[in-house]
Amino acid sequence: MKKVMSLLLVAIMVLSLAACGQKDNNEVNNSDKPYAGITLRFVAVNHSWTTAMEPIIAEFEEETGAKVELEGYSEDNLLSKLNVEFGAKSTTMDVVMMRPPLDCGTFIGNGWLENLDSYIVADTEFAYDDVNAAASQPCIKDGSVYGIPVVTEVEMLYYRKDILEQHNLAVPTTFEELLNAVKVCTDKDNELYGFAARGALSPSVTQCAGFVFSNGADWVSDDLKTCTITDPGTIEAISLYGNLLGNYGPPGILNMSWSEVMTLFAQGKVVFATEASAVASVVTDPESSLVYDKVGFAKFPSAKAGQDPVPYNISAWALGVNANSEHKDAAWALVSKLAGKDAQATAQTAGVSSARASSWANAQATDLMPQELLDLVAECSTIGRGYNFVAFGQNVQEARNLVGSVVTASIESGGDSDKVMAAAEAIKGDFQTILDNQ
Repeated sequence: MKKVMSLLLVAIMVLSLAACGQKDNNEVNNSDKPYAGITLRFVAVNHSWTTAMEPIIAEFEEETGAKVELEGYSEDNLLSKLNVEFGAKSTTMDVVMMRPPLDCGTFIGNGWLENLDSYIVADTEFAYDDVNAAASQPCIKDGSVYGIPVVTEVEMLYYRKDILEQHNLAVPTTFEELLNAVKVCTDKDNELYGFAARGALSPSVTQCAGFVFSNGADWVSDDLKTCTITDPGTIEAISLYGNLLGNYGPPGILNMSWSEVMTLFAQGKVVFATEASAVASVVTDPESSLVYDKVGFAKFPSAKAGQDPVPYNISAWALGVNANSEHKDAAWALVSKLAGKDAQATAQTAGVSSARASSWANAQATDLMPQELLDLVAECSTIGRGYNFVAFGQNVQEARNLVGSVVTASIESGGDSDKVMAAAEAIKGDFQTILDNQ
């Protein structure tokens, strides 16, 4: 009887939709394939998480009848793409991948992201309370949710076990030890570079942050009112970062973000790299890495012996729905699928740090995420810190670029502290203006 009643209800719904002509922008076509005939544009970053989601997207297409057009971009190109399309009030872009600490302030402030509260309440299987609360904070404004984190990450040290053994070196635990080991291991004549990390303007700020924070410094005061980029500790840390990359890094480092850095590491051309835990699978996967069995993972080094390091610990990527999308119901369905428990467990198995508690509770060591890495991420999650850039709202990218210009000057000069100070003094006024107008 219940089955008959259910069939009757479905029939009534279909007839009602036919009579009304459409529901929610023609998104419901039939009970078996609710989004048949709809094409969703998913604008995302080229990332190991995105790769892991390809079979999940195929499942979504089979289950719903929708077609998903996945567009992948580098980190900087993605931001440019999103800014252009959002600014033009594009209706063809449906689901977007974004960096919560850096993008959400601008995107939410400009009204570009759909408020997801009603979708979360209605989607009883989504289990939003399973999503990491700390990672979700940058996606929330005035108590409303505008994005769902899918990737979290902590900053850590990647290294080549075999190269360290060749030189009888211990894993560095301090900045001084790291610099000395990098010098010893660099062999540019044979295209072996001692150190690599993000060197491109905006991405460089992410990795340099660990050096600055661990040095007991910052580019802004705790109350977010005063620019401190010219403070001695900040200049010292940025100079070290520039020394490592400018003197011992690969050619073209000023154009590199995480994907280029990790690709070089996977090709066996880098000895040390500071990068996010979330992209470990690039170098642990036998299909993409020539050194998959030679990779070591270590805690980010501290400024001095006896001190604790302060790597960053953030929600790296999240999904949102374009507020001007013509297919918002279908777009949410895709977000729900990709950010759901099953999909995030799949990502975790593929070596990506999930934003769901259930994924970590059931995490098992794999070739892509060995126990050594799982233990390290768990430890680092308790000592890291997030970005204070979150509070800059719509000025976040401008602020990052200003700091990035100082990092660029450091890399170009090989860590010349005088040139780093000059670059910091040159942008300090503009940075302070941003703080004054928050």
